Amino acid sequence: MPLRGLMYFAELYQKHLTKQDRDLFTTALVKIPTPNFVVFYNGSRNMPDVTKLYLSEAFEIPAESGDFEWTATMLNINAGRNKTLLQKCKPLYHYSCYVDRVKSNVRSGMTKEKAVSEAVNFAIQNDFLDGYFKIQKAYESRFLQH
Repeated sequence: MPLRGLMYFAELYQKHLTKQDRDLFTTALVKIPTPNFVVFYNGSRNMPDVTKLYLSEAFEIPAESGDFEWTATMLNINAGRNKTLLQKCKPLYHYSCYVDRVKSNVRSGMTKEKAVSEAVNFAIQNDFLDGYFKIQKAYESRFLQH
């Protein structure tokens, strides 16, 4: 995950510098926005609420100096985890509930397709993500009709 983040931020920084018309190949220090790489975890393994992931764990030859490091902060958003965060961020809470509903449906024996369809309908009934699911379902049905 940190490797993906490094590559993603490199692309963002390239776009930022181009947009700012900044020269990367100057001797002057080029200031950039401070990165903060956060990853939301909703997988099936039992993970702590917060996990630090380090790019150096992917190095073929471990670097003892610590001169280069890139980190990702992984936040577990599964049901019952990071309750304070989910209480403060309604869209993330809605997404977490939707994913939990899909997983619960699959555990109860539904096919993945039926599990997702039922969870989407549940999300629509409860106005999750300010109507996002309703809009997407309407768009998908129009797209599939043509």
